[in-house]
Amino acid sequence: FRLAGSLIELSANAGDKVKKGQVLANLDPTDFQVRLRDAEAELSAAEANLEVANVMLTRSRNLFQQRAGPQVDVDRAAAQVESTKANIAALKTKRDIAQSELSYAQLTAPFDGVIAARYVQNFQTVQARQPILRVLDTSRIKFGVDLPETAMPLLSYAKEIWVTFQAAPRNKLPATIHEVSHEASRSTRRYRLTALMDQPA
Repeated sequence: FRLAGSLIELSANAGDKVKKGQVLANLDPTDFQVRLRDAEAELSAAEANLEVANVMLTRSRNLFQQRAGPQVDVDRAAAQVESTKANIAALKTKRDIAQSELSYAQLTAPFDGVIAARYVQNFQTVQARQPILRVLDTSRIKFGVDLPETAMPLLSYAKEIWVTFQAAPRNKLPATIHEVSHEASRSTRRYRLTALMDQPA
């Protein structure tokens, strides 16, 4: 979670399959809802103040044009309008932050996958950025291969990559290069190539 709070729902367990966007855990939203209501109430009050300030500005301008009021009253009313507008802008930001915080009280799966580990228990107080669950993307496999220095100049000519595993040596499976290290390991003098492949049937 991006914020600290008390867990009120944590139904995911290790081994569960999850879909992207599926709700995995919820924090108690009460405090976030209160902050949002307070921000919305402050914003409504400020918008009402702006209506009053606009009325006062119009009245001051009319009196000034009729030579029944001083310019200073117009300036004061105009300043009040601008001040109230600035306050409304700040309160809108405060309301948006409160809305975001309320949405942060829900933890959803970032992709289709499997729960690999669960680090907390339900009804526990958690801190911001504390690990809750570990989700593995099972649609693809990422793995590393160490290449000798002599293979590096040839890598740019590689059009296709095929992978075989000792458990199934006859199966050639296609893969793609994810990244290649630009510095060799000090101990092995080899370069790490990271490849991605779709999960085979």
